[in-house]
Amino acid sequence: MKCMLLIYGNEQAWGDMDAASIRDSFGVRWSIMSRVEDLPEQESARRIAAWAATQGA
Repeated sequence: MKCMLLIYGNEQAWGDMDAASIRDSFGVRWSIMSRVEDLPEQESARRIAAWAATQGA
């Protein structure tokens, strides 16, 4: 079985890190994540709002 690495090491505003995103030989995409910091709810909301403001939608 072959897999293709799609992305690697992308830290998210809410305290998680996308360690990897891979696609297996059946075409299923798998995301492997890890928590890098536990945030209080207010800090998480602040970071998500700041991230959303950069998305331009």
